[in-house]
Parts: sequence; C-alpha cells; structure tokens
Amino acid sequence: MPVNKEKVNELKKKKAQTISTHEDRKQEKEAFENPPIDTVETDAGKSLDDFLSGYRATKSEHKSKESSESGVMSVIYSDNGKRITFPVDFCEELGVEDKLQIAIGSDTILVGQELPSNEIYYSLKKQGRKKIIYSAKLVGELVEAFNLDYSDGSVSKTFSQVEHKSFDELKVAVIKIQ
Repeated sequence: MPVNKEKVNELKKKKAQTISTHEDRKQEKEAFENPPIDTVETDAGKSLDDFLSGYRATKSEHKSKESSESGVMSVIYSDNGKRITFPVDFCEELGVEDKLQIAIGSDTILVGQELPSNEIYYSLKKQGRKKIIYSAKLVGELVEAFNLDYSDGSVSKTFSQVEHKSFDELKVAVIKIQ
C-alpha cells in the first residue's frame, strides 16, 4: 500500500499544533498560579505621611472574645438562617443522638434526651463537630424569652455555663443564659 505523503504531513502538523496548544496552556496556568511580582520603587525625599495623605485609618475596632471557655450552646440569628448549635461531645455526654427536648426557665435552658411533660422534640443535624437544630421559631422563642440582643451586628450568642444533672436514668444540662 503506497504511503500518502500529504496525509502524513497533515498528521504531523496536527500533532505539532496539539503539542504547541498543550505547552501554551501549561504556560498560561503557570503564569496564573505564579503571577509576576511588581517591584515598588521608593519615593526619594517623600515621607510615609506624604505617601499616606490619600488614605484614612480604618474605623472598625477589633473586639476579642470575652471568654476563652468553649460554649455548650450557640444561638445563631442571621439573615442566612436561625439555628442552635451544640458540640457533639456535649450531646454524647447527655446521651443525645438525633433529637432532644428543650425547656425554658427564668434564666436557664434545660436540654435533654427526654424531659417529662414535654412533647416537642427537635431534630439534630450533624455538621462536623456540631449538632444543629434548624428552627427559626425556637430561636425566636429564645430571643424573646431571654431578651437576646443582636442589634450590635452580632449574629451569634454562645453560652458556656452549664451544670449537668442526673435524675434516675435521665441526664439533663442546665445552661445559664447571661
């Protein structure tokens, strides 16, 4: 069978174009991942104050957390959702797996797997090291009952004062709401 030189040359050209395209893509990717660093020239004779004359200082202040203790319950009240979170180990200590009950006191919240005279259970969804109750109504009830104030721009209130109690087989957590 005779070799078609035209066909061979055409195939060689396509192969060369493919290799070239591959190399171009590789170079583009490298340039994107490692952009060139612009050098900044110093302004001889100018002070930093002169340079900063077109800038202003930021107004926002950094507020550090008031407590270094880890929380046992957080109430999140934001446009992205209203929910309550508990650490997984806190739930395990109470024997809570996929649902729990909550009762409201004057300055505390009771949390347990079973609370007498309580028919409402809240489902827990696991996300990482947290268990979460997604209930806007419950969050609203807690905000109202304890006058939780989110007007300062915060979206989360975390509570860490907890006392564990056992009654026969039932374990409950009494969480202080400050």
